[in-house]
Amino acid sequence: IPKWNVLPYLEQVSQQVNSRGNKKYIDELCLIIVEISKYKDLKGNHIDNYRTWQYFIKILSNLPNNKITLRIINLIPIWLNSRFDTTLPSAEITRKLLPKFLTDNPNDIKKAEKIIKLITSIKIPPINEEGKKDLEEEKKVELLLDPHFLKEGFEKYSEDIGRKCSEKVIEDLVIKIKKLLLGRKVGGTYNSFYEELNYLDEPLDVLTFILKRILIARAKSDINTTQKILKMFFKDDYLYFPKMALYVIGNDLDEYREFFWEILNDDTENIILKNTSSF
Repeated sequence: IPKWNVLPYLEQVSQQVNSRGNKKYIDELCLIIVEISKYKDLKGNHIDNYRTWQYFIKILSNLPNNKITLRIINLIPIWLNSRFDTTLPSAEITRKLLPKFLTDNPNDIKKAEKIIKLITSIKIPPINEEGKKDLEEEKKVELLLDPHFLKEGFEKYSEDIGRKCSEKVIEDLVIKIKKLLLGRKVGGTYNSFYEELNYLDEPLDVLTFILKRILIARAKSDINTTQKILKMFFKDDYLYFPKMALYVIGNDLDEYREFFWEILNDDTENIILKNTSSF
């Protein structure tokens, strides 16, 4: 993988943009990042160089938040869609770019939510003519960002994300998880959500880890919103979501004990425990 020799220079420029007389270079740095990222060769392919993308993210981490637009953030899929290793850009995004926007500024939070949506994206192979995926196709289902750094990032910043970000983050994760659950016979997972695995590589396991961390943080800071979310989980056809609701309640019984009994008493159709063998 070749290294573009101007990149260390551009990074040094980005480290000095807040000095007097240097702010004029911010827009030029952003323009370089956009133009190089969007460039395509004669075959219509983007540059595939994780070193370049790593440096671009490092440069952005040095720029003022208000200068990093959603147009730039939307370049993340290009930086992570590679035939090669994406470890370096993945680490820069979760360790520097994402936490940079987890502030109390509403505009920053919108950008953080966009980053979260992009880095938790899944790549699902196309369905064949019979409408089913064979075993080889199933193996191709993967996350856009390196699972190790996703786990590391959300382990460190889930508290801030759950407390500061809107419900959109949870809603988007639910949509992605349902896509992964589609076609699974048990409608969920046999693993207990209390089981903490040190190494996660399966997309469902990684997104489960992220969702439960954010939900627990949300449950502490916003009881009303959390109860609304959990009520929807209890009504879901996938066993996965009632299990997740019970897990969240079990992590904060002092606050959610009465809510649980209220839900159970109202469950005249026995929806929550309809699949008792799995429970």
